[in-house]
Amino acid sequence: MVTVAPVIRDTVVITEESMGWIEAETSPAVAAEVAGKIENIFADTGQTVQAGTLLASIDNTRQKLEIKALKAEIGRLKALITNQERTVKRYRNLLAKNSISRNRLITRRYNL
Repeated sequence: MVTVAPVIRDTVVITEESMGWIEAETSPAVAAEVAGKIENIFADTGQTVQAGTLLASIDNTRQKLEIKALKAEIGRLKALITNQERTVKRYRNLLAKNSISRNRLITRRYNL
């Protein structure tokens, strides 16, 4: 027995299913400029972002403390220089009165 049907014109869709892994052609390097604890994350895994987009923020407490300590050290060194300059000035006056040796003044100026 033969079955006959009218001809129908239609689009044939071809699909294929498979299993496997997808790997990116490039793997962008992401790094922080400073070490620290991540405070906030502004992008999700797999999210497309543009170059320069802020991805996360790092707790800057440590850096603030380091800056404070460095400013204190600068202040300490400035005070030492001021004190040394006063001493050299005083020694010049004493040398003019022949109250100290020239070597003592030279040593103080060298330490400045």
